[in-house]
Amino acid sequence: MVWSDIGVRGFLFGPIATAGKQVISKCCDFIVSEKITVEEGMKHPLYLVVKERTDTFHALHALRKAMKCREISYCGLKDKYSLSIQHVVPIDCKQSPGLLYLDNIVAKKIGYVDRPLMLGENTHNDFFVRISMENIHELGRFMEKASKKLVFPNFVGYQRFGLRRPYTHELGLAYLKYLLGERDELTGLLSKKDGWWEMQLLRKGYIDESIKLLLIHSVQSYYFNECLSELLLEERLHTGEIQSGILIGYDFRNRKHPGWVNKKHVDCIEDRLSKDDWLLQALEKLGIRTRYRVLLGVAEILSYKRLEETMVIGFRLNPGFYGTVFLRELVGDKGSVFQDCEPCLKTMANLLPAGEGKGSF
Repeated sequence: MVWSDIGVRGFLFGPIATAGKQVISKCCDFIVSEKITVEEGMKHPLYLVVKERTDTFHALHALRKAMKCREISYCGLKDKYSLSIQHVVPIDCKQSPGLLYLDNIVAKKIGYVDRPLMLGENTHNDFFVRISMENIHELGRFMEKASKKLVFPNFVGYQRFGLRRPYTHELGLAYLKYLLGERDELTGLLSKKDGWWEMQLLRKGYIDESIKLLLIHSVQSYYFNECLSELLLEERLHTGEIQSGILIGYDFRNRKHPGWVNKKHVDCIEDRLSKDDWLLQALEKLGIRTRYRVLLGVAEILSYKRLEETMVIGFRLNPGFYGTVFLRELVGDKGSVFQDCEPCLKTMANLLPAGEGKGSF
């Protein structure tokens, strides 16, 4: 996978120190920790999940199967090639063990709540990344002079799309064509009878609702990324303005967009639709309305420390912003997409706390 596959091109202020290869080797070189605030209750168990080398959807699938649950709610996607710490609430499970070990996944029950978690309800995500590269001194000089808050392009990261073909937006476009009677493309993409997407999309003869939404959101995100890239490449994005772009829906042409929506991004979406005019018709069949996403994100720098030829950078992002996208702005395209990482989980048991606390985990 390369960034341009998912519509990501151009930079805002970077790259600061261009990496010639991947800048992490161990999964615990890239740690992301989700922070939530939720009222304690009694109805559903709350689990803290630590995973590595596993994307969120595969982790949820494994947990759901192991605990025999109807579903598992969560706040957001976490990076596959990282050591990620997040919360989940299983719903209607036949089993809810105190501690569960699966391949590359550890889950510990830390309390109970009265409702499922909702996407985006985590307060923030904290990242701690150890970067290793030959010209690390360039990045060090930049961090010494940088402000505590760095603005970066708010691309939708590869977690939404996957790391190999068929990407989720490709499946999403094929599914939308399927709704309009064009079935060949989707059938071709799902030719592997025992593949992950084959099982998830065609299980019991219907398309799972959560997977369907993932595919549609991926299509919206791809168009968003394409047009944000165009603004960056043509230097038409101003960091002093808080503006949003379009996540396309069927009502895109029939609604008046608010003043804080970037007109150039709207024009770019319209230009794309002139080539894919069928898309609005398909989105209308599903009732998918237009939404908005801010064009720029802000990373709050928590810490940075130089350790010989490596640097550890801690930063905080609000929900919906991607740590890998911020890292790409620092070290370029080649260093920020992780192909694989060495496992750390067996030596990281101390990351699972006892779970004390009143309402906050």
